[in-house]
Amino acid sequence: MRSSLLVATIAAVLCGAAHAQVTFIALDTPDAQLTKIAGTGLYASGQVGLAGAFRWTVFNTPQEEVITGLAGSGGVNNWGSIAVSLPVNGGSINGGTDLGGWVSTWNNNVPETFASTLSDNSNAWDLSDDGTIVGLSADAAYITANAYVWTAANGMTLLPVNRPGNYSRASVISADGLTIAGYNDQDNGQRTAVVWKDGVATDLVDAAGTPLISADGISAYGQFVVGENYTDSSGNLGAWRWNAQTGEVTAIPGMTFAFGVSDDGKTVVGSTGFFTAPARAAMIWREGIGTQPLVDFLADNGVSIPAGWDVDLAGGFSGISSDGLLLGGWTSDATHYRSYLIQITPTIDDTIFVDGFDGQTP
Repeated sequence: MRSSLLVATIAAVLCGAAHAQVTFIALDTPDAQLTKIAGTGLYASGQVGLAGAFRWTVFNTPQEEVITGLAGSGGVNNWGSIAVSLPVNGGSINGGTDLGGWVSTWNNNVPETFASTLSDNSNAWDLSDDGTIVGLSADAAYITANAYVWTAANGMTLLPVNRPGNYSRASVISADGLTIAGYNDQDNGQRTAVVWKDGVATDLVDAAGTPLISADGISAYGQFVVGENYTDSSGNLGAWRWNAQTGEVTAIPGMTFAFGVSDDGKTVVGSTGFFTAPARAAMIWREGIGTQPLVDFLADNGVSIPAGWDVDLAGGFSGISSDGLLLGGWTSDATHYRSYLIQITPTIDDTIFVDGFDGQTP
């Protein structure tokens, strides 16, 4: 199935002399909720109602496919494999359980599951390029829930946390598999963001010692982690970006939930609000520029969203490639969820640079 292209391009200043062409791609699959883009930008994945997983692929021709018979789907890696959960006895929504696993292109999308698990449910949330899977292990009633990591060599093991009696979840993993992020609840029920490196859990806090809430996105090599609902020392509300090299926490104002971040940390995607006060809307933050509604970013670049779609692209905006040039999310029209991609193609002004090189071969 080919994607329908709604193309509007314009030379718009993004940074200095750099310009870009912006292309809006409306995906065809109805009820698809795109949630992640692989670092290379070659794959995107998401959920299709209760039917299964959704994968978008671009090589010679963009393709969309639905993988049915699943209880849920999570992230996609650079090989096109998707972390999934399969229903057992009807799945958890029908009184059964969910079993974690994955689907891969080289196995013709036949679901493969964990040989053994630590509890009744094992929801798979994300996976790295080497096939390491992370997620949530829970009893049938979801009274207990624990973060886990699974590898082909070691099977499923619980990730250590600082409050093992409280809920925890491993939500995302870097493409290289070296960094995992998620949350571990405080005793009062408040979530606290956690990063795992080399099997060690670190609760994330800002410079004032304030715990950060739920980590929801990670860059491909784990330098940057982003998350939700942050209040800085001045009382400003927003999302947050944490730098693993420096430990610095950067507030993302005007964005309640941050779900994705580029490799250089300079672009963060997410949303504001939940349903009302303020209303849910897709948001984009760029370092040195600030936070902007996605529809305004598109309008500034001469791009209109399709007629009948939610005017704020309310829904989920979490997909971003490593270079920050492919973005994606989901919203709704009058009858269905709809997914989209935004392709940013940089161009360079034909001007003489300060060193005298005019862009032509000597």
